[in-house]
Amino acid sequence: KIDTLLNHLIEDVYSELDLVNTFYESDADIQAVLNNVISETTLEGTGGNNEFAIQKMLQWLDEREMSHIPVTMGDVQKRYQAIPYGWREHEIAGMIAQLIVAKKIEIRYAGAVVGADNRNLVNYLRRKSEIDRASVKRKVAPSEEHLRKSAIFMREWMDRMSVPTGEEELPDFVVATLTDKVNHYHELLAEYKVTSYPQKHEVEYAIQLLQDILSQKSDSIALLTILIQKQDDLYDMSEDLEDIETFFTSQREIFDNALKLQIDMKDERHYLETSEKATDSLREIATILANPKPYQRIKELPSLIQEVKNVHQELLAQKKAEVFENIQECMAEVHTTAEGDLRAQNEVTRADQYYTSVKEEVEYTTQIMKLDAMIRQLQNYTAPVVARIEGLVRQTEFTVYEDGTEIETHIPKITRVRRMEVFPVKMLSSHQEIDDYLDAIKQKLYSKLDTNDSIKIN
Repeated sequence: KIDTLLNHLIEDVYSELDLVNTFYESDADIQAVLNNVISETTLEGTGGNNEFAIQKMLQWLDEREMSHIPVTMGDVQKRYQAIPYGWREHEIAGMIAQLIVAKKIEIRYAGAVVGADNRNLVNYLRRKSEIDRASVKRKVAPSEEHLRKSAIFMREWMDRMSVPTGEEELPDFVVATLTDKVNHYHELLAEYKVTSYPQKHEVEYAIQLLQDILSQKSDSIALLTILIQKQDDLYDMSEDLEDIETFFTSQREIFDNALKLQIDMKDERHYLETSEKATDSLREIATILANPKPYQRIKELPSLIQEVKNVHQELLAQKKAEVFENIQECMAEVHTTAEGDLRAQNEVTRADQYYTSVKEEVEYTTQIMKLDAMIRQLQNYTAPVVARIEGLVRQTEFTVYEDGTEIETHIPKITRVRRMEVFPVKMLSSHQEIDDYLDAIKQKLYSKLDTNDSIKIN
């Protein structure tokens, strides 16, 4: 009997309590409403899902709006926790969240509209330290003029026959379109981390411009206002990015090939300087790649690249022939020195194996510089091999006479010099220069002969 009396008393005091029939037990429940993941379908007019409670709340907010009386979330919590409502803090916050998602109201904090996706919004709806700082305002629809101008711009800018024109649909379309573009430009920007492609700054600017507009996405009026204000900037942005879009679609591979050629030829330029065509082509390639807007000249790159490659292949073939000739000379020197002496057979066999491996390496080498290094390596390898063979085949010999005495036979001391060492490359333009050149050769040979019995020029 006492419980019945208490229930009647509560019903008399909190006459609006039973309007709440959907309950929220935690911040997570409120966040689920804001995330629009709760989809309870109720028939309109039945009062389900707190329908009548929300209507009461919205009616009061309209009255305050018409009277130009500001309302904070603290005011809402105090009013609806008190008599005759007695609603709980979480239910009040949950119903406000429903109104936000339905775009009936908006929450402003520090003067800025707080979007439903703002992670702090739940705190602004119920935390005591925040609710008096969060204002609640009836959401105002954009003006017909704003909607008309924005729709016209979006049709022209996006080159579309039609775009949504409704007060909710158009702002949503603007946000979705600009967000897609931001994501696309972020993908383009990621390409610049790999290589220094042209006009990176323009892509960065485009992202910043679009993000500035999207910063107002929680306020449809502010969003369309800044969209109209920035329409010239957006037109200019799209025009600037046309070349960049074309570049990444159809010109990037050619650009990459030119960059790769520059890298490949970095250590080969010295050899290419003998060709005016190759030198000019490399210079033009560098000019195009360094151009802030190279798009109109990228079509020239394939022929320039091919010109450099043709010259390089020709010089490479010449250098390979030179290396093969050096290999043959070195092999001949080893075999000539050994003179078929079995004592040098192992040295000769190892040398032949080495020269064969060098021949195979030459076939697959694509850099002239490496081939030049091989020539030096061949010379450095051959000299000690020849010295070891000489030591083996020119061991001390004895001549035995009839009286039985042994006399040590004199083994001639032979020194070997390479033709390049004796006859260095030089341009001779007069009789005197020829005489001086030959005198220098004679002095070199005389000097060698002073300490040796013979000189062998290889």
